[in-house]
Amino acid sequence: MVVINQMLEPEESEVPAHKEHRAAEDFMDLRLEEELGRLMSAKEAVDNENKELKKRFERLQASYDENQKLLSELQDQYVEPANSGGYGAGGNNRMLETQLDSLQDEVRKLEDIITDKENIIRTNDSTISSLNRKIDDILPKAEMATKWKDELDEAKHMVEKLRKSHNVAEKYRKKLEGMTDLERQVKLLEEQLAKANKSLRENDESSKQLPGQKKLVDQYKKQMEKMESENAALLLEKHKLEIDNEMLRDKVSGVETQISRDMEQIQTLEEKIRDLESGVMRKDSDDNLGGGDLDSELTFTTRTKTDLKLQVQRLQKEIAQLKADGGPGADLVMVKSLLDDSQKAREKLEKDYLQAHGEKLILESQLTALKSGVSVEGSEVLLKLRESVVSNDSEISKLRKQVAELEADLSVTKRALVTAQSDLSMIGKDEAEQLEILKAANSEEVVALRQEFEDLQKKAKSLEADLEQHKSLLNTALLEKDEVSKKLAIHQDGVIEAERTIAELKSTLAALEGNAEGRDGALEKRVIQLQNKLEDQREKMVKSREHIKKQNAIIKELKDSSENGASVSPDDDERLKDKEDQIQRLEQRLKDQYETLNGELKLVTSAWWDLATRMQLNPVAVQRKIEPQNSWLNKQRIAVTRNAGKMGGSGQ
Repeated sequence: MVVINQMLEPEESEVPAHKEHRAAEDFMDLRLEEELGRLMSAKEAVDNENKELKKRFERLQASYDENQKLLSELQDQYVEPANSGGYGAGGNNRMLETQLDSLQDEVRKLEDIITDKENIIRTNDSTISSLNRKIDDILPKAEMATKWKDELDEAKHMVEKLRKSHNVAEKYRKKLEGMTDLERQVKLLEEQLAKANKSLRENDESSKQLPGQKKLVDQYKKQMEKMESENAALLLEKHKLEIDNEMLRDKVSGVETQISRDMEQIQTLEEKIRDLESGVMRKDSDDNLGGGDLDSELTFTTRTKTDLKLQVQRLQKEIAQLKADGGPGADLVMVKSLLDDSQKAREKLEKDYLQAHGEKLILESQLTALKSGVSVEGSEVLLKLRESVVSNDSEISKLRKQVAELEADLSVTKRALVTAQSDLSMIGKDEAEQLEILKAANSEEVVALRQEFEDLQKKAKSLEADLEQHKSLLNTALLEKDEVSKKLAIHQDGVIEAERTIAELKSTLAALEGNAEGRDGALEKRVIQLQNKLEDQREKMVKSREHIKKQNAIIKELKDSSENGASVSPDDDERLKDKEDQIQRLEQRLKDQYETLNGELKLVTSAWWDLATRMQLNPVAVQRKIEPQNSWLNKQRIAVTRNAGKMGGSGQ
């Protein structure tokens, strides 16, 4: 042992000197690499400049050759006329001389440029040669650096070998010194055996308790079957709602036909009112007083409102004359009052009609807003519909009161007219004829008013029937909403129970885990992933539930709009079909998610059980697996695999 210590002590003393030498060599290598990189970049820049200058030199050389050719041609042209010696060629010679001078100047300039470029090329060549020399000087240094690196790696390898031999020597020393420790270890192993036997007994007892867990699993299966049956019941209710929707569409079509008829009646009444307002009436063809029979002179023409006013004024003058003469004035006053009453009743009916027409327009605008698919919550729509129902009830009660008042007024006017007819037998013939004309005009107005009154009564009855239908449909929709909310609450309770059972399973798995805590990180990660999946599925279920609620609210809005008499467009039908398809997809997705979660839970429980039993049976093997492998061979294998992975990644 003393010899081993003496061998290891000088090796440990040599390590710091070796480290200092290694740091200096690393610094020199870095400096050489930086200098080499800088010189290579400078060489590349100079090479690029040299190439550009060569290209430019070639272009200048080509232009110089062209200019030389032009110069020679011009000289030939200049020599030919000089030899011929004509007077007319003097001007051409001068022109050519000037061109020659300019070309010679250009040639001189180009020669100067070429000389400058040649000088630059020479300097660049000199720099390139100097850089090449530097590179040649540095290359052996780089080779030496690589050699030093290889030597360094070998030295590291030797140091690691020495360290390993040192560790082996220490282990042998400890073994030689601590034989008593072996006895202690034997005792510990015996205690571990006793603990293992106890754990085996506990595992046997826990295996006996497995039937209870199987019962829990059976209960979970029954709960899943219940949930599936509830889902099937929901699908049946959905089909029922679709059938109800089709029935409501049929009703809507009937209501649309009724609305079209009502609109036609309203248009006819509006035309009649316009005729009454314009004052277009039928009268006698000749208003002038004259003798003869009335039956032979009754030809009808149109009479305006101004003509009626003039006639009323004329009749008032005649009544005043009759009063002055001492005629039957009381009867005329009574007839006048009856006419005023009838006119007031007519104005009242017109006001009531205009009010009803305005309310009808408001209701139509509300119906169009509902038909356009405004995104409103189902509860708000129901509240609005209830308010509209209440307002319609109040309007119907007001209309009934108005009808009763009008009936009373009509009975009074009938009695007054009967008395007036009995009293008018004492009046003269001309006044009687005029009164008959007025009576005929008023009777036409009274007939029109009666027809309007009957139409209003029919409309009130139809509105009452529609309101009763709407009330019944609203009650059914509210009942359906309550049923759906109850089912959703039951479904939510089932989900909560499933989550509780999953938590119980986790607790049982943790109990089965025993002494193997901290040794199964992979399974713990898997359980965490499953928990995250469960949370995601829960969030998805909540979102899908909210989506289903929104879809139900939209369906109820469409039902209410159809019940209020709005026409269902094909876009709404397509939207309904799309929403129903989305609901079916969500339900199918929920089923698939439930199935996958159950399968994963079963797999996790089985894997956890197997791993726990194995760990409890042989804890020594588990300890060996947990201990990190720090051998030199293992390190070399890891390095080789890393290099192979890098080479494969670069090859790809």
